[in-house]
Amino acid sequence: MALPNGLPAATADEESPAVLTEPLPLENQQELSLCRSQSNVTSQVAIVGSNLCPIESLDYEIIENDLFKQDWRSGGSMEIFQYILMKWIFSFLIGLIVSLIGFLNNLAIENIAGVKFVITSNMMLARRFSVAFTVFASSNLGLTLFASLITALIAPEAAGSGIPEVKAYLNGVDAPAIFSFRTLLVKKY
Repeated sequence: MALPNGLPAATADEESPAVLTEPLPLENQQELSLCRSQSNVTSQVAIVGSNLCPIESLDYEIIENDLFKQDWRSGGSMEIFQYILMKWIFSFLIGLIVSLIGFLNNLAIENIAGVKFVITSNMMLARRFSVAFTVFASSNLGLTLFASLITALIAPEAAGSGIPEVKAYLNGVDAPAIFSFRTLLVKKY
């Protein structure tokens, strides 16, 4: 005797799992939930109590259907000019803000290094070499400790160069807080 799927039916003396021919009773079925994320109770991460990272996938597909094309063609030349002008203004503003941040960052680094160099040079000219080394080493240690602490405590997303995060974002992966103002401030310092 064959089953509806074409496989031979098992005889009574063979050990095989029972074939379901009707749906399971309601108490054995789990309800489907439309929640965005549910806790994973079987994972080791969930057992420890950590929250899983809510990374989303972004959709950069340009909507090009007949309605969009008709709407774009129906726009007057003034609307098209405003759209193009706004794109150029935003590009200019982004470039200006990024260049100002880079300039101020470079200026701060040069001033801090200059003060450290002047103090260390004055100590060496006074033939106080051990104090000069202590000032040099402790200033470097203090700056490194400050940068590590603000990165670890305020914005851990700011660790690293940021290039992999930008590449992932441009490929459609949205990790939370990688482009937040807090991350920008920690990256600046």
